[in-house]
Amino acid sequence: MSTSLHLLADAPAQLLPARELMAFTLASHIILVPLGVAFPFITLVMHYRGLRRKDATALLLARRWSAVMAVQFALGIVTGTVLSFEFGLLWPGLMGRWGDVFGIGFGVEAWAFFLEAVLIAIYLYGWRRLKPRTHFLLGLPLPFAALLGAFGILAANSWMNTPQGFSLDSGGNPVDVDVWKAIFTPMFGPQYWHFVVAMIITAG
Repeated sequence: MSTSLHLLADAPAQLLPARELMAFTLASHIILVPLGVAFPFITLVMHYRGLRRKDATALLLARRWSAVMAVQFALGIVTGTVLSFEFGLLWPGLMGRWGDVFGIGFGVEAWAFFLEAVLIAIYLYGWRRLKPRTHFLLGLPLPFAALLGAFGILAANSWMNTPQGFSLDSGGNPVDVDVWKAIFTPMFGPQYWHFVVAMIITAG
């Protein structure tokens, strides 16, 4: 206990506020993530049931859930954007030194985010404007885009737990980054599949 207090006393004054602000934003964002990733899959399952069985109630549920999916995606954009700024503003030393290694996952997540935004817009637009089968087929890539976003973020997180895929130069800075090893760290598999199952359960 005394050792912990000693370390906290030696820490810079801005360390605790930075941790508190990051924790608050993450706690807000993580509530939205399971819905954002799993809701497209659940909605499309109901959409498929509606088309397959000509079930008007299932189709109505899918349509209403798609609106909820879009709203929570918009809320996730807000908290996710705040988080991206916080990484650079609150942890400049971490990002400045190691960003070129574990930032690869954030790049993947950014591409997935833009793809997901486009696909959600198409899916929402398609109700009563596209042929039912065409509309459903255009929605099928949506869950994969959502899972790709989770892939990128969890790749970055798992790297922080088990860092690898780089060498250090004489100044202690990372060089010779191996993208494959930096993404697929020992903790990536367990973290990713644990989170995917947790997201489906939470959204359900």
